[in-house]
Amino acid sequence: MGKQSVTIVPYQIRVKKRKKDEYCLLDNINGQQLFKMVSDLLGRFGNVKEDDATNPAPPLTQADIDEDSMVAFRVTSVAITGSLTTTHTQTIEAVFELGEYGAAGKLFHTQTMQETHKDKEVADLCPFYVRFDFHNGQDTGLMLIQQYGKRQARGTFCDKIRSYFRENEHNSGFMLKCNSFVTDDYIRSIGSIGVIKKIRLIRKAMPSELSERLNGQFDEQNLNLETVFSAQPKQWIARKIGDIVNAWRGRIKAGNAVGIEEEDDGERLKIEIDLGRGKRTLNFGGKENQLPFMAIDITESVVLNDSTNHPEFQSVSKAAFEIVSELCPQLGWPNVPSA
Repeated sequence: MGKQSVTIVPYQIRVKKRKKDEYCLLDNINGQQLFKMVSDLLGRFGNVKEDDATNPAPPLTQADIDEDSMVAFRVTSVAITGSLTTTHTQTIEAVFELGEYGAAGKLFHTQTMQETHKDKEVADLCPFYVRFDFHNGQDTGLMLIQQYGKRQARGTFCDKIRSYFRENEHNSGFMLKCNSFVTDDYIRSIGSIGVIKKIRLIRKAMPSELSERLNGQFDEQNLNLETVFSAQPKQWIARKIGDIVNAWRGRIKAGNAVGIEEEDDGERLKIEIDLGRGKRTLNFGGKENQLPFMAIDITESVVLNDSTNHPEFQSVSKAAFEIVSELCPQLGWPNVPSA
């Protein structure tokens, strides 16, 4: 069986005071700790015990069903390392399942060629790994969310923790922010951390000169063109990468100023970097206020379960620790949480 790509998307977690450009220490948010809030959230949706990553999946409850987005969600395991009173760092690792429902269909077995009916109330749950790291006295935490093939959970999971944070009565004057790790400093450092393999520009509009040649004899709906830049030498691309990103941002900003705003599946800019131990992709969307994100490929580092073909928890955890070790210095943390 083929192997689907497994990636991890890192986020910086911060808590901002409303109406102020000021951030809180995560171990003292109006007397509350974000580490404890995240622990409570995962327990709320899974009824799992701390320091136990082997509990069976609990039954879904009504609180786990989002009828607006038609998504079912539950936490199947949680492991917590460290505490607020005895250690400087705290780590939370968890596996959660997420799946959509709402439409009936057919399930087709590719080996027996048999099909069965799928009821519209049935959700196809897929497991995902998430890791949180906190350091006492810091205003920034780290969150890693795993993706598997074309199935993604980062948007839904970020919405879950933001919603849970808002529900806490002690947090009325604060906002939880899940920020991208693709900062301007990171973009400028690309040339020194790895080799830029290619720059991909994905567009939904036909170039004007080609459109004129075809005299409009084509359906421009759902058009998806891809331009790949792979110039030599690679060092030239590295020096110009900041200019390329700034030009992209300027183009999107200019389009929005005259009322042109792409949909979520519209134009995108992707930069692929080879670090020798794996590929990472920087994704820039087609909206001015749309944050870029970085997907770190760990496909070759993970082990897939023989029966489910999903990534094994321990192998994803090991790959995640290596990513944390790389990103912690960017947060200014004096030491890396233990594996």
